[in-house]
Amino acid sequence: MDIDHDSLRLVPADHKDFEDFSELRKSVMKPNILNQGLEWDEDAEHEKHLKLFQKPGLFKIIAHEDERVGYIGITDASHEDIQLSRFCIDAKYQGSGIGAHTLDEIIFAIPAFKDKHFVLEVLLDSPARKLYESLGFEFVRERGNLAFYRRKANTA
Repeated sequence: MDIDHDSLRLVPADHKDFEDFSELRKSVMKPNILNQGLEWDEDAEHEKHLKLFQKPGLFKIIAHEDERVGYIGITDASHEDIQLSRFCIDAKYQGSGIGAHTLDEIIFAIPAFKDKHFVLEVLLDSPARKLYESLGFEFVRERGNLAFYRRKANTA
């Protein structure tokens, strides 16, 4: 699918977006989790993300024109780290460059994030690892079924 990346924007999400986020996350993540032999607990997922959605400003909608194409959580976790979390792109838009463009915008275009490290975690067998590594994220460690990555801002 051809996407004009210049028309993408991050829009603050709020409580009324929760059900949409929850359904998108389920459609994207549940198959990956089950394919890795892990369990998907619908109630636990719902409860955990409902609590996260209560934090003002945490979640952003990734929008293309008037359509939601994904979500990402952005937390200023410390004086040095920005935590990226719950990053999911609607399956029909995956592979179109939206994920790479969104991360580039966050890393390079937000002045408040200058000189900050970006950290994220991803399932060990996730195809998203290739995307993160191509954008300069470096593998730090693994724990359980997760891989942890870190990237310095504004470096090529």
